[in-house]
Amino acid sequence: MKEILKQAYDYGKEFVDDGNLVNYIPALANVDKSKVGIAVYDNKGNLYEVGDTDIQFSIMSIAKISLYAVLLENYELDYIREYIGVKGSSKAYNSIVDLEESEGKLPINPFINAGALMTSYFILKKFNGN
Repeated sequence: MKEILKQAYDYGKEFVDDGNLVNYIPALANVDKSKVGIAVYDNKGNLYEVGDTDIQFSIMSIAKISLYAVLLENYELDYIREYIGVKGSSKAYNSIVDLEESEGKLPINPFINAGALMTSYFILKKFNGN
């Protein structure tokens, strides 16, 4: 596992200078792009780390992936798809255009804000706010 993480880390480090940090979100505007780390727990509770894993950072929208994974573990996909689509979108994550244009006014996927809100609702419903 450590070697796989090291390979992923080395590959990812090649791209730290690509792209730009957003300047309209203070938590992201001043981060050090050179700080990269990967930490993974396996199913036996073993922790594997490589890179700058002791640096705190804001996860923002990447949390949507973890939330959707929790949703998938607790609900049937057919049920979820009644409320949240799985189509791609060329719009921004906070755009409501796809929502307004979609059949049934459903969020087009769990990674736009409307889809993440629905995901959060079902998790809250499942765990009664705990």
